[in-house]
Amino acid sequence: MQSIKNRKKYSIIKEDPFLWIPFLLLLFSGLIMLYSASGYLAEQRYGSQFFFVKKQFIFTLAGIIPFLFFRFLPYKYLKKTAYINILLSIFFLTAIFTTPFGHVVGGAARWLKLGGISFQPSVFSFYAIAVYLAFTISKHKENMHLFWPGVFPHIVLFFIFASFLYKQPDFGSIVIIAALIVIMLLTGGAGLKYISAIAAAGIAMGSFFVIQEPYRVGRILSFINPWKYSENLSYQTTMSLKAFIHGGFFGRGLGGGILKMKRLPEAHTDFIFSIIGEETGFIGVTLIIVLFTIIIVRGFKIAEKTKDSFGSLLAVGITSIIGIHAVINMGVALSILPPKGLTLPFISYGGSSLVMNMAAVGILMNLGASTNEK
Repeated sequence: MQSIKNRKKYSIIKEDPFLWIPFLLLLFSGLIMLYSASGYLAEQRYGSQFFFVKKQFIFTLAGIIPFLFFRFLPYKYLKKTAYINILLSIFFLTAIFTTPFGHVVGGAARWLKLGGISFQPSVFSFYAIAVYLAFTISKHKENMHLFWPGVFPHIVLFFIFASFLYKQPDFGSIVIIAALIVIMLLTGGAGLKYISAIAAAGIAMGSFFVIQEPYRVGRILSFINPWKYSENLSYQTTMSLKAFIHGGFFGRGLGGGILKMKRLPEAHTDFIFSIIGEETGFIGVTLIIVLFTIIIVRGFKIAEKTKDSFGSLLAVGITSIIGIHAVINMGVALSILPPKGLTLPFISYGGSSLVMNMAAVGILMNLGASTNEK
C-alpha cells in the first residue's frame, strides 16, 4: 500500500509542464472563445447566451474523471482492452443504424442519443483503434516489415471502419483513421513499399468516392477557388477567411466579432478557429498554434523516450489523433485544406470529443511520468 502511495505522490510531483500547462490553457481558452462564438446563437435559439458554454463546462468537469483515471491507471492494462474496444466501437457504429438511439443531425447519422445525452461513436473509435494498433504492432514487431501479419490485418481493420463511416456519411473521420493507421504502421516498422502502394490505392479510391457525391465535388471546387463560389458552395470558407481578415494583427477584441451573428455557420464547432482569428487576431491564432505544437512535440518526445513498444506506439497514436484534428480544423478554417467537418480539440463545442481528448491527455501524462520513473 505504501508503495502505491509513493508512486502516486512521485507521479504528481513529476507532472510534465509541457503537457498540463498548454492543456489547461487550451481548455480555458476554449471556454472563453466558445462563450464568445456561441452566445448570439444560444440567445436566439435557447433564450440564454450561456447555453453552450454551460454544457461545455459540465463536459469539462465530466472529463476530469477519465482524465484522472487514465492518468494513474498503469497504462499496460490498456493492452487487455484492445479487442473489446474495437468490438465496442463496431457495436456503437452499428447501433446508429439498427437501434432507435441513432440520431441524425444535418443529414448525417453520426450520433447515438439516450435521453438528453448524445454520444459520437467515431470519437471513441479513434482511440480504440490507437490502443488496438499499439497492441498488435508491438505484438508482431518482428514481422511488421511483412505484408502478413504486419500490414494486411490493419488494412482489413480500416475497411471495416470506413464502411460504417461512409454510410453515415463521415468522410473526415475516414481520413483521420487512414492517417492514424499509416502513421502508426510506419512508426512500427511496416514495409514502406506496402504503405506506399496502399496510400496510392487509398487516394485513388477516395477520389472515386468523392466524385460519386455532388456535395463532395462541391467542396473540392470551393476549395480550389473559394471566392468564385462565395455565394453558395464556399460560403462558409469565404466567411471564415473574412473573419481572419477582419481580425488583422490584434483582433477586434473578445466578443467583438460580427461574423458569428448569422453569417458564419458552425462558428462554435467546426469554425471556432475563425472566431479566434477575428477576435484575437494574428496574436491569438499564433498562441493557439503554439499551444498545440507544444503538446504534439511533447507527445512524440514521450513516444521516443518510452522504451516499451506498446507505450511508445500508444503515445504516437494519441498524439497523432490530437494533432491531425488540430491541423485539419485550422487548415480548413484558413482554406489550406478542403472542408472536412472536424472540430478543434479542447476548444470546439462537443462533449464526446472533449471527454475523450481529456482522457487521452491523461494517458499521455501517464506515459510521460512512467518514462521519468525509469
